[in-house]
Amino acid sequence: MSSVILVAGASSRFDASMVRALAHCARLVRNILFACAWPGASIAHATPGGGHGAPPFVGQSFDLTYSNGFRVVDEFATPDELRFTVLSPPTPGRSGTVHYRWSAIAPHIYAIRWTDADGGTLMHIDDFNKDISRSYYVPAGGTLIESWAPLRRAR
Repeated sequence: MSSVILVAGASSRFDASMVRALAHCARLVRNILFACAWPGASIAHATPGGGHGAPPFVGQSFDLTYSNGFRVVDEFATPDELRFTVLSPPTPGRSGTVHYRWSAIAPHIYAIRWTDADGGTLMHIDDFNKDISRSYYVPAGGTLIESWAPLRRAR
């Protein structure tokens, strides 16, 4: 598959670093779209270099307070199992385990996706360089809810 990028009003001269930057951005977007569109796709668990294994956040817990007021503790128990405990209304104390898929989309930046028991789909873009989690949640039959939270380790 090839891609063509047209930039209105841009100079027709691109130096090598600009071409590399554009190619890098295109790969990031492709990986994010792939992870969102095909939940069981084989790109999950693949690093940009094609390696496999456990993501570096396995065994860690994060206390996340999102910009919309939602607070949850996420514990990445295994390379594909996440345990969560909701700490905010309307369901404080609700907890459970979900199976997640992940993809490294850049150094220390991961797309993490799962489907809730109620059918809602959640995707995080967790940036460990900047310690920020961007959340994209679509409840079953609902509309997209976007929010962000600082990535604070719970333990």
